[in-house]
Amino acid sequence: MTIPKNSSGTWRKRRYQRIEIFDLEVLVLAAESGSFRGVSAQVGVGQPAVTRRIQKLEDTFGVSLFERSPTGVRLTNAGWRFLCRVRRILSELKLAIADVETAGVGGNGEINFGLTDSLSNGLFHQILSEFFDNHPEVQPNFVQADLGELETLLNHRMIDILYGPVNTSFTDSDILPVANQQIYLAVSHNNGLAARQWVSWADVAGLVLMVGTEDPGPVFETYVRPGFRKHHDGIKVKRHNLDRKGILNLVEMNLGSTLIWEDPRRIGHNDLIYIPVLEAGVAQRIQYSLKWHAKNDNPALRRFISLARIKAKKNGALS
Repeated sequence: MTIPKNSSGTWRKRRYQRIEIFDLEVLVLAAESGSFRGVSAQVGVGQPAVTRRIQKLEDTFGVSLFERSPTGVRLTNAGWRFLCRVRRILSELKLAIADVETAGVGGNGEINFGLTDSLSNGLFHQILSEFFDNHPEVQPNFVQADLGELETLLNHRMIDILYGPVNTSFTDSDILPVANQQIYLAVSHNNGLAARQWVSWADVAGLVLMVGTEDPGPVFETYVRPGFRKHHDGIKVKRHNLDRKGILNLVEMNLGSTLIWEDPRRIGHNDLIYIPVLEAGVAQRIQYSLKWHAKNDNPALRRFISLARIKAKKNGALS
């Protein structure tokens, strides 16, 4: 066989383009039945058409795939090696087709979530539970990071959706307000503020707040620090290389206090006092929202967002 003088890569590309999926399916059936006549009966075409399919493959590769005899056909060594790989290719192709077909009806999909906080956040926790109870075929994947990192992951489509205290939207993204989380001051029973029914930002400004590695910095910058600035006080923060549980343990020992914006009932630390933060009688809250790319056509994600809209509206987050 003479290879044309132009690029051998181009020549290979052209000859491979001649191969059709049906050619490979005929090859598999011929190997299983041991005769071209048997394939003809299974697929409903004439035996000459089956023979031409096999011959096309053999001419394309320049090798014989079957040994012919009056009693039938048998794979050559090259034919056997090719068949083993073809079976895997066809199997993967069938799975890929099934995935695409079922994805449109809420089938085998996945949603990649980005979180700034733990999953103890009340309404979001409920939305997740209900969605995956109703769609067990959808695979959830979670990553927890600060808001800036999650914005980057979302922008590069490494996650489908993020949940956190977002209040701005970049181009081609949508935001759904889900919940307004009450801000609480967490103190020990021995703290001087433990008996208070509520505290103001002026009260909090006189304390040393402890934060850990899981506390999202942008939350303080967006929501907490302005509260202190109203009183011309500087925020006093002591950062420890501890997770949220470790920080709460320090609070229990009366080594300081901390702010939380989760449902205290879900935190699981019942030995502390959680005091609402109010300003001029108004509860201080942090708005938590879902954020995703408007052009993300993940069917599972769209169903999740639909449920979230319903829940957010019932919760009063949407007007």
